[in-house]
Amino acid sequence: FNIEQIAKRFTTHGNARRIYDNSPEHKSWKSMMDRCYKPANNSYPKYGAKGITVCARLKLSAGVFIVDMGLKPTPQHTIDRIDGTKGYSLDNCRWATKSEQARNTRRNVKVKCGELEFNSTIDCAEYVGMAPHIVAGRIRRTGKCKTPIGTFFKIAA
Repeated sequence: FNIEQIAKRFTTHGNARRIYDNSPEHKSWKSMMDRCYKPANNSYPKYGAKGITVCARLKLSAGVFIVDMGLKPTPQHTIDRIDGTKGYSLDNCRWATKSEQARNTRRNVKVKCGELEFNSTIDCAEYVGMAPHIVAGRIRRTGKCKTPIGTFFKIAA
């Protein structure tokens, strides 16, 4: 991570600001903390109540979080857990777009056609040139989907 870039972003007219003042990264850190530790948060049932936690280092402060995670690559990026069954830690977190996150949910279904295997129906649909909702719907209803290149089958979890 480029610490100089982070320091430059959080310095105004040569005077250092508090690193987390209204930054998008601070908002991401606060949202992450609230999801995991505040029962009044609307997302707590899906995170904190299910045992999703934040590692000790990322819990320290927004400043530590920003230095360790770096700045968001774009405003469209949000914090994402690579393995949704694990908590927030440096080895399990990344900045990801909504499209990347859509491919990383426990609702995803792995599909296979011959030697071709995809981690999601979205990837399969893009590969064969079909609308993702059509492939997903057919797989969900019947366990298979006929495509121009062959029939894809749901892989049992």
